[in-house]
Amino acid sequence: MSRRERALFIAMQIAIDVVMIAAAFSLAYYLWATIPLRPFVQVEPFSRYLVMLGVQEIVTLTVFFFYKMYHRTRIVSYFDEASRVSAAVSIGVVSTVAFVSFFFKNGEMGVDYSRGMVIYAWLLTILLVLLGRVLYGLLAGWLRARGFGRERVLIVGAGDVGQQMVRRARTSPQLGYEMAV
Repeated sequence: MSRRERALFIAMQIAIDVVMIAAAFSLAYYLWATIPLRPFVQVEPFSRYLVMLGVQEIVTLTVFFFYKMYHRTRIVSYFDEASRVSAAVSIGVVSTVAFVSFFFKNGEMGVDYSRGMVIYAWLLTILLVLLGRVLYGLLAGWLRARGFGRERVLIVGAGDVGQQMVRRARTSPQLGYEMAV
């Protein structure tokens, strides 16, 4: 795979993550504003939460980078992906709350955010980022099956394991392996 193709796949994953984080945050606000868990909480307008959304986007993407979530392998188990996303999003949300509390709380741009809003954002971000990862896997597999982003591999050995690897690569074009046997 060329550097340009690799950069395109990474940019595609980052773009999907950005959209899913923003969608989760917006949906969390909508749920928090329409389902009153505490009846006397004043609902601030969504525009007051834009700073928090921006901080959450930057912090969560930074955590994803340090968790090496943009250094994907071609085959990832759903359980491994879910545990990594859950951990990274949890760290991102806690860091976002800390950052916003420290720098923006009760200030000119600050907002007195609700714990319910934060919990909704946390859970929905995990769910929607996981959905985004599934969509990315389908899109990347579709592109690889059509020849974009293929990698050349050399399979050494004619034993059972070597033959199994050849069969797997031939029957799974979405993995994008071009074999030299």
